[in-house]
Amino acid sequence: MNIVDQLSSKRLCFTVTSGRSGTKLLARLLREAGGICAEHEPAPRFNYVFRSIVDTPEAARWWLLTEKLPAIAGLVGSGNAYAELSHLTSKGFIEPMLDVGLRPAFLLLSRSPRAVASSLFRIGAVPERTASGRLVLLGPSESLFLPLPGWRQLSDYQLCYWYAREIERRQAHYRLLFTAKGLDWLDLDFDRIADWPTFERVTQFVGGGGEPARERFEEILASNQNPRAGLLEGVAERDLPANLNEQESQVEQLIAARERDAA
Repeated sequence: MNIVDQLSSKRLCFTVTSGRSGTKLLARLLREAGGICAEHEPAPRFNYVFRSIVDTPEAARWWLLTEKLPAIAGLVGSGNAYAELSHLTSKGFIEPMLDVGLRPAFLLLSRSPRAVASSLFRIGAVPERTASGRLVLLGPSESLFLPLPGWRQLSDYQLCYWYAREIERRQAHYRLLFTAKGLDWLDLDFDRIADWPTFERVTQFVGGGGEPARERFEEILASNQNPRAGLLEGVAERDLPANLNEQESQVEQLIAARERDAA
């Protein structure tokens, strides 16, 4: 039995999200309170090959078949469901998954553009401009959904804000694609992760198993799952600019002008 046939009998679930959107927390909740095999960016991680896939998209299929999918099979074992929560899945890996014959479900995990941009800016993860940004984030020169000429003139915060808006466009695209292909998908807002009835629905969507454990759910929520301090590696957190409204408005104007020109 090949790896695709082996995994086709499992309930696989992946995310379409920006990062800094609660994936680590949700993975732990699903695993420890929901009883589901759920992982947050496990090895082999998408970011190991992300830059190579941006440059050579056709390599994604080979990597999935030889590295990623066998690793998932090993993690899920005899279980019926597997969830992987990573913001990199939607950056070049979804179509190859579908092309090899998998039919996963997808969580579209959203957070407000300002909240995403602020979190990325504070840890110095800037698309196109910093090492940590290039490692895991798409930039305006690489986006199929929201390319932006003249992006080099943008500030660091504006690039982070553009990225958050690009992910919104990416999610809109995938809602249509998943619906057209008859795939299961569910929208989830960052602010609802800690809501118990919402978590019950998410658990049922992802794994379809038994009742989640509310006491463990509450215990996990009492701790910060992905603090920014752990990502800064001793570097001081950056202060946000004072003129966020102005900077965001400039990006929105550039997006609107680009879309008028493309119409």
